[in-house]
Amino acid sequence: MGRYKITFETVFRDLQLLCEKKGEVGASTSYTTLRRLFFLVLNERTENVGYSFSGPFAKMDFLVKKHKMARRLYYGMNRLRGRLASLSSFSERELSASLLEDVRLFSEFTSCAYQVAVPNELQILLPSSVDDFSRPEDLPVADVMRVVVNRWDESFIYANTSGEWSEEVKVCYGYKNEMGDLSVIGEVLTLNSQLNLIRPKVKGDVYYPEFIVYEPDFLVDISTIADCFEDYGRTPLSYLIKRLMARQQTQAILLGNIAGQFLDEELFESDQNSYGESVMRFFQENPLNIATCADFDGEAFHREARRQQQNLRNYVKRQKEEVFDAERVLLEPSFFCDVLGVQGRVDLLSDDKRVLIEQKSGKWGYPYGGHQEKHYVQMLFYLAWLRYGLGIPHDSVNCMLLYSKYPMEGMDVSQQNGLIRETPAPKLLFEAIRLRNRIAHLEVRLKDEAISLLDTLQADDLNENMKTGRLWTDFQKPQIEKVLSVVHSSSPLERAYFYRFFSFVEKEYHLAKSSFAESWNLSMEEKRQEGMVYAGLRLAQCKKDEEKDGVEEVTFLIDKAELESTPNFRKGDVVVCYSYVVSGDGSYLKGGQNVCGDIVLRATIKEFRGNTITVKLRSMQRNGSLFKSGNAIRWALEHDFIDSSFVSYFKDVFSFLDMDNSARKELILNLRKPRLDRSLVLTGDYGRFDELVLKAKQALDYFVVIGPPGTGKTSFALVNILKETLADPSASVLLVSYTNRAVEEICSKLVEEGIDFIRIGHEHSCTEGFDKSYLLKNRTKGIWKVDQLRDYLQKNRVYVGTTASVSATKNLFSLKHFDLAIVDEASQILEPHLMGLLTACDGRAIDKFVFIGDQKQLPAVVQQSTRESEVKSEELRNVGLLDCRQSFFERILRSQGECRDFVYMLNRQGRMHPVVSDFVNKSYYDGMLESVPLQHQEQEFFYKVDESNDDGFERMLLTKRLFWLDVKSVYDDSSDTVNLPEAKAIAEIVYKTWKLFQSQGKVFDAQQSVGVIVPYRSQIATVRRMLEKYDVPQLLDVSIDTVERFQGSQRDVILYGTTVKKEYQLGFLSGNVFEENGVVVDRKLNVAVSRSREQMIVVGNVELLSHSRSYLPLISYLKEKNGVISF
Repeated sequence: MGRYKITFETVFRDLQLLCEKKGEVGASTSYTTLRRLFFLVLNERTENVGYSFSGPFAKMDFLVKKHKMARRLYYGMNRLRGRLASLSSFSERELSASLLEDVRLFSEFTSCAYQVAVPNELQILLPSSVDDFSRPEDLPVADVMRVVVNRWDESFIYANTSGEWSEEVKVCYGYKNEMGDLSVIGEVLTLNSQLNLIRPKVKGDVYYPEFIVYEPDFLVDISTIADCFEDYGRTPLSYLIKRLMARQQTQAILLGNIAGQFLDEELFESDQNSYGESVMRFFQENPLNIATCADFDGEAFHREARRQQQNLRNYVKRQKEEVFDAERVLLEPSFFCDVLGVQGRVDLLSDDKRVLIEQKSGKWGYPYGGHQEKHYVQMLFYLAWLRYGLGIPHDSVNCMLLYSKYPMEGMDVSQQNGLIRETPAPKLLFEAIRLRNRIAHLEVRLKDEAISLLDTLQADDLNENMKTGRLWTDFQKPQIEKVLSVVHSSSPLERAYFYRFFSFVEKEYHLAKSSFAESWNLSMEEKRQEGMVYAGLRLAQCKKDEEKDGVEEVTFLIDKAELESTPNFRKGDVVVCYSYVVSGDGSYLKGGQNVCGDIVLRATIKEFRGNTITVKLRSMQRNGSLFKSGNAIRWALEHDFIDSSFVSYFKDVFSFLDMDNSARKELILNLRKPRLDRSLVLTGDYGRFDELVLKAKQALDYFVVIGPPGTGKTSFALVNILKETLADPSASVLLVSYTNRAVEEICSKLVEEGIDFIRIGHEHSCTEGFDKSYLLKNRTKGIWKVDQLRDYLQKNRVYVGTTASVSATKNLFSLKHFDLAIVDEASQILEPHLMGLLTACDGRAIDKFVFIGDQKQLPAVVQQSTRESEVKSEELRNVGLLDCRQSFFERILRSQGECRDFVYMLNRQGRMHPVVSDFVNKSYYDGMLESVPLQHQEQEFFYKVDESNDDGFERMLLTKRLFWLDVKSVYDDSSDTVNLPEAKAIAEIVYKTWKLFQSQGKVFDAQQSVGVIVPYRSQIATVRRMLEKYDVPQLLDVSIDTVERFQGSQRDVILYGTTVKKEYQLGFLSGNVFEENGVVVDRKLNVAVSRSREQMIVVGNVELLSHSRSYLPLISYLKEKNGVISF
């Protein structure tokens, strides 16, 4: 992924400008710039250091230690960091008075971080000295104290606190309290690790915490921790082994799911559902899971399900009368807790948090009833979240485990049937926290490629309790040995391949979780400045699903100030929503300024409209009290992070080792050549695509189609290869792509061709215009007999979905065999993301793959740098694996060299007018692209030219199909991801284009006529706001998005706004660049300038962009053709 790169020269130059403009520019504006520079320096100087950092304090602390900065500077920078996090709480006068001192502090910090001197021209503008910073004597001790470890001995940890007045503190861990022996934290301590000291007491100068949480920003799922409480031991190695085990769809899981549905129905539906109605609903929502359940026994399933429904009916009736009000109950609310380093989802919680119930559909404790220990551990974590995270004491919470398998008669007086009232257990909670710490520590080690520990790991290493009974010897140990034997029996090359990709995915996982942790490590003001949050929202409307009587959509009013702040959000983003309380005029936040302040709602942004934003909840909510409103209530939206996708990737990477198919393994590792059968002939007639389709048919393992812009890789290549395959009446085909947008494009082509299909995926992934009748759950509606369901799914010949949705439903392959899988956008899909398909059913679920993509268009999105992704192993490099960021498409394309038996390049493009395509064709495709030509490609002008028009700008619009509008940057207080002059220029061009369409009798279609591409989400919002000022309803529907979202799309007219204002941003703008035969290929720029059919307009600062080796050739090309005009 492209990253911002900033040099110390740029930092010092911007600091000098701040000093010189003091008095001309508002102090708050200057501090906004200072905050931007602070973050940029932290990011730049901590890149490629081998650590993941969850926030600015951790990065700053690392740099201070690395460069041995003076304690005075450390105190000063902490104070500055605190000021930058809450600028709105200072007056302009206060900020103006402290500005030069703070610039001096930051200059010193930058000087140390880069190991260079502060330039004289900046030095003379700064005060000769700054105040000495010392910690006040009477700072209070918080309930939770965040520290970073400097060193430790057998009894004490010496660490820096994270507050504004940071200091080194002495923490005793060599003692026992009523919870347990704190010395166990020593087994995970590492240099620079972060710790939470929970409720520390101070004796003299030593802190004595109640317990300690290791790396609390790495949130571990509570159910994952509890699942490691095995009778043979409580070890993080169980966590690792279970991460690798394949998922099994079992009847017990199905019963758990339907029991959860029963609980929902009994709580919220006034008319009791018959069993038949409930089970029909369950079948519709879970067709694939039911059809692929290997141990499904219809009679036993229905018998047990009926029993659970009746038990839950009795329970709910009793509890409604005695314990809780159903109108105030929340089902499956999610939460994050940075205090304990955990996250989870509660089955049932009252809105005041005083009633908490966790439902289990399986057996209770063996052999005498009561809870299972791992279930109790879950409850203890929930109680701990309420106590330590939200400040709710244990004695005010009615906490129960509900075993819905059991009827109303309890086994002892502490039980009402299977409803067990639970109480705190401090010692067991301590052990659970210890295991959580060990899991977090293992995760840190795995990030650093410690996965090779599997080389020598044995099943008995997990047997901490030395179990010898049948449960261990006949069941648990064989399961563990099955995983380990796969590793131990694999070849060194296979193991090296698995280890490298496992570590790569692990590092991506850590980086994603670190980014998510910024929700609580940055202040609300910092998040707003960075565009990370929509805050200050007011509840406007809750839309109910009338059939299910629950809220499925929520609309919020956006505050005027928030409209101006341009957060980085767009339609389709996955978000979390939470409420918080304000006081006075709404400017002061009392608390809950992040996702950890209370429960959260997970949702997808449905639309922006004027001053409103509408989200679609991922889980319907029936309790209206959840949606708080009022003068003191505000809502916020932040980007969500969902662990489950990474869980799938880890299992998929391991499935390569576990695959019992040496031929497929050798193919993946380039140890054998793909097979070819030249005797095969075509069944159909595909005109000029005959050669492509025939070559794809004759390739027996895989085939690669290179599809440059506009060459019809989906419309013609995919569709024709599909038709030829389906000419065999027994054949089935799987069609996958990386994005939902691309999947819907494929679906539209299938509808046009009259090809029936089923779409795999959730309705949340569908756009408003998609015909949801093609979704799996709707295609199987009304089928509730398992045999009929299986038969229907087996007979369907074409399935479509994203790689993520298909990988998440790999149980499909136990039911369905595919002759061919066509992977569209293959150059954007990382190898681990494809591995689940390549290895499904030991590599036998799919016979052959056709990969369609373009290595010169957008690559996969990766957070790791080139250095971090590089493959250093010689044995892996020898089989063509050079960089983990490259797609499987690129690797196998490179392996074919000059051979074209398995590769075909489409070279006739029907999208761009030749004038528009000329630069792309000559610069990136060596002049190999030809126009089809279609009618619009043969017309000289798009518009009728008015020779009397002497307005230079308008004549450019009328006569130039490809040109650059030069817009100079201005110095303002906006984020570097917002360029107001460019946004105004783009909006004016869109408006003028709309007027030209009207005056020349052209039909203006907002989704076909014009599109706007910009690199930042903040700029999307800014352009949208500028367009709203023209008061033309059609312009509100014009697509404005990043180049990543535009790949595969086209418009008559495209405007590409570069947005950049600073030289350091050029690296991000051109972040996907490589050289081919001495020519610089910019993959982003290639996509951006090849989206238009008729006219392409680039908007940006020519002088600044001329410093980019990617953009200079385009600028020079346009200057030669008089295609650059000043705005």
